[in-house]
This record gives sequence, structure tokens and C-alpha cells, in this order.
Amino acid sequence: MEKSRILIGLVTALSDEWDAVESTIDNPAQVTVDGDTTSYLYGTVPSRVQGQPHHVIAVQQVIDGNRSAAAVSARLAASFPGVRHLIMCGIAGGVPSAGHDIRIGDVVSSTRGIVDYDHVRSEAGGDRLRRPVEGLSKLLLSADQRLEAAERAGRATWFQALEAPFDRKPAVHRGAIGSADRLLRNAALRDRLAREFGVIAVEMEAAGLAVGADLNGLHWYVVRGISDLADGTKSDDYHKYAASTAAAYVRSLLHEVAPPSGHAEVSEDGFGAIVSALTLLLSDEQNRRTILRRLPANIRTQVPNRDTARIQAVELVGTCERFPGGGESLLDAVGAVAADDPDFPMFTEALRLHWRGR
Repeated sequence: MEKSRILIGLVTALSDEWDAVESTIDNPAQVTVDGDTTSYLYGTVPSRVQGQPHHVIAVQQVIDGNRSAAAVSARLAASFPGVRHLIMCGIAGGVPSAGHDIRIGDVVSSTRGIVDYDHVRSEAGGDRLRRPVEGLSKLLLSADQRLEAAERAGRATWFQALEAPFDRKPAVHRGAIGSADRLLRNAALRDRLAREFGVIAVEMEAAGLAVGADLNGLHWYVVRGISDLADGTKSDDYHKYAASTAAAYVRSLLHEVAPPSGHAEVSEDGFGAIVSALTLLLSDEQNRRTILRRLPANIRTQVPNRDTARIQAVELVGTCERFPGGGESLLDAVGAVAADDPDFPMFTEALRLHWRGR
């Protein structure tokens, strides 16, 4: 085991969460590190490059809560210097709203970060967050965008191996996750948090993970399976299933990420760099329509029309990657419309450096 090859650290809390993560890792083996009394699980998870899996290290907290998460995360980072990204994988209480029909068994992905909702300044006009929680992994955010594009195209498969106790397949909700040292069983408070902070789930470890990551210059991401709705009906009945949905989604998330090259860290950009550069060229709606029309018919008919430049860019890149010669087709279509745009060279460079299509 070469510590410098391990890019991803997985952190869990409850035993059900640990069992789910362990079942997700291939060739798992218990390992210890001199000077660290923690027991870790080392193994692999498939990556975006066939035959080159990610080397991951996983750890379970002894007790739940943000303080424990911060300590465990900091120890993991110190013992495995190759780690650059920490993922919190486990369960949470869902916060259903008009915009998010969150149900038990669904997955929440932290695309809008973490809200440390008890770290506030209480004033006459209400509570105000003292500071944002920074450090969200752009690498894993880009991977989530790939999975979202696959969902929109009807190609989502991450849930197929789950033994679901429900008739509906689990849905993925993307947004902010609330974190505090508070076990929430109060629907009124839950709904107030949704109104004030826009959270779509609540849990007790992610803010601590972010602190541990920040202290070591690492990035983080959070995936949670919904085991209850943070109200008076809360029970432990669906811990195991919710933990399994979260772990399955994490495995698929990592499958969208290329492994490190040698001992170098995977670029934070990749898919996201191409999308960001293309978004600049799609800011004009007429440009978006013209570029779509110039794609080959077999690709064009598979690209959904979207209202915003960013989402359209995600759809374009994600779809073109599925087709042989898709990168060249995308470059030709964009170049025919925006070759004179000052941002076009940045797009061509991002495509040259990061294209991983067929």
C-alpha cells in the first residue's frame, strides 16, 4: 500500500453506515499506521479509467457528532498524506419542501455545500450564519454534474444493485446540507431551517469533516441517504437502506473521476473545466441553438434543450463524451459559431487537456 496513491478518504459514523461503505469497497483490508491508534479500511473503487481504480481509505467515527468528525478527519489526513478529498458518506434527516419531494431512501448530494446552522450570530432580526463552510471539492462536484447529466438522459444506473424496500427507485436531490450537534426530531424547526438557510437535509458530522479537511488543506464532499424526515416519526428502521443508497451513489460518483496519474493529484478541473469554458460561449441563447444545430444528428438528438448556459454545457459535454469522435464534433460546432470569441482559446485548451470521451 503506497500512501501517496490514496486520493480519497471516506468517513462514516454509525455502524450501518460503516457496513454500507465496506460493502462498496473492492478488496478491503484492515490497516493501521504507526503512531495512529485508529483502524482503517483500505481498498479500491472503480474509476473513470478502466483497469485503474481509485485507492481509498475509509474510517468510522467512534462516536457521532461534529467534534468527532473533525478529529477523525484530521487524523486520517495526517496518516495518509496522499489524500486530497474527504467524503462523508452516511445517513441524514430529509427536509421536504415544495422544491424537493424528499422521501426516505433518497440521496442528498452536497452540491451547494454545508450550512453550519448552529454556528450563528443571534440578533434581534433573527439568526445569521457567522461564516460559510468552504472547501467543497470541485472535482467531486464535476463528477456529480456528470451523474446529473446521465439522469436527465435516462441513463442513471447507480441504484440497480440496491435491494429496495420501496416501489419507487431512490431519487437524488442536490443542494445544501445542514450540520449541527443536534439530533433533530422537530418538524417546525426543520421547516424553519429550510426557509432560513435553504437546507434539504440535516445531519451531525459534515461541518466537522469540513473543519478537519480545512486544517489539512483538503477538499470535501458529502453524500447522505435519507433515513427519516427529521420529525416526530423519526426511527432507526431505515438506517441500513439509507446508508446503502448513499454508499452506492458515492461509488458511482468516484466512477466518474479519473485516478491520479503516478503520484500527482487529479486535476480539480477536468470535466468541470470544459463545462466552465463552454458555459462562457453559451451565454448567448442564439449561440446555444446554433451550436446544437451544427452537431451531427446522432449526437444532436440526444442533447436535451436547457434554459441556462451552465446546464446546457453539462448536457453537451456529457452527451458528446458518449460518442466516438464526440470531442471533435463538439469542437467543430462551437468553432463554427464562436471561433472569434476571446474565450474560445480557453475552451479548446480545456478540451485538449481534459477530454476523456470515446
